[in-house]
Amino acid sequence: RQLKTLETRLKNNRPLRAAHLEQDLQVHQIELEMQNRELREARQRLEETRDRYAELYDFAPVGYLSMDERSHIREINLTAAAILGLERAHLLGKPFSTWFAGPDKHALLEHLADALRHRGTTRATLDTRLTTHRGQVIDVRLETLAVDGTNDTSRVCRTILLDVSTQRAAERALIRERDFAEGLVATAPAIVLVLDTRGRI
Repeated sequence: RQLKTLETRLKNNRPLRAAHLEQDLQVHQIELEMQNRELREARQRLEETRDRYAELYDFAPVGYLSMDERSHIREINLTAAAILGLERAHLLGKPFSTWFAGPDKHALLEHLADALRHRGTTRATLDTRLTTHRGQVIDVRLETLAVDGTNDTSRVCRTILLDVSTQRAAERALIRERDFAEGLVATAPAIVLVLDTRGRI
């Protein structure tokens, strides 16, 4: 713009002071340098934010993954990849249903369809079992919310993957102990009463 202005003024034979023009150019140079510095600082802040987000996403104590309606994995964090027993690169694009067998696979697809039907208003929950890459069967809980995808027509299922094997094992152990105690009481050759401190049954 400055060059065009200069050319116009020269063509019109207007008097032009070199010192004034040099000062204008220096001012513009300083403005450009300030803008470049601000852009560099903004870029650095964005990169720091991206790195913080990546750390939070990848090293969260729960698994996160994004899928389409056919359960193809679009994104997955390191925790979810560790639960499945494979590196992230080997999981992207593969159907999550691969790790489910028979009725569990059908339940997963129904779970995703349910999340998509609610259009992001309600989180769908599913307690099921999957088989890891090492062949270990584990209990998992899936909590899924459907959100808009990159284009207007697609929707993505964002899923929290929780390994609840320890809790389920504890629950089964408690049930076994309760059944065992009830069996002992039911077959005992005596009347068994439980009384409080006042002697009430």
